Amino acid sequence: MVATPGASERRACSASGDVLTHRQEHLSLNRPDFTRRVKEIMIMIINETDASNEQTQMQVINRFFAAYDAYDIEGMLSLHTDDAIWTWIDPGKNLPIFGPEGKLIATGKQEIRKFFEMDRGKYGFTGYILWSDVQGETVNAIELWHNDSARAISVPLITKSCYRFRGDKIAEWTWIPSPESTRRFVAAGGKP
Repeated sequence: MVATPGASERRACSASGDVLTHRQEHLSLNRPDFTRRVKEIMIMIINETDASNEQTQMQVINRFFAAYDAYDIEGMLSLHTDDAIWTWIDPGKNLPIFGPEGKLIATGKQEIRKFFEMDRGKYGFTGYILWSDVQGETVNAIELWHNDSARAISVPLITKSCYRFRGDKIAEWTWIPSPESTRRFVAAGGKP
């Protein structure tokens, strides 16, 4: 086999400067590929981390709904930070229990316990997620909430929720029913 002169032959024929020159050329030619590959790997790691965070947050929210529906107050509270805040806002000011400002706020697990006992215990509300979107430490969701009264009159509460996480715990939950759904709920004789 006869080798034709070229880069590979120069590399084999010279043990001094040509090899270094070739290696320098080789590295410089591949540097964009190397940089691109490093970026691709970093993006894969970030995406896997984001997907892992998203999966963890949605698992926590699903456990939250399961505990809420099962009337498991301790299980539900265990998913929250000690200083968690629940803010419930009725923009239409249709629900009397929200008071004249149309807002209820509970800070800390003891106050959240009282909210839960009122909402789930006294009024029997349960809910589920229709749609969700995870953005960093925040999960936005569209939800459907109902109780026996709402089921009897076929008027569920359609709500928007915002869950903010600290680590793998819910630090804030803002719950906002649509004004139209609260108006229809109250007009149809629904009892909160």
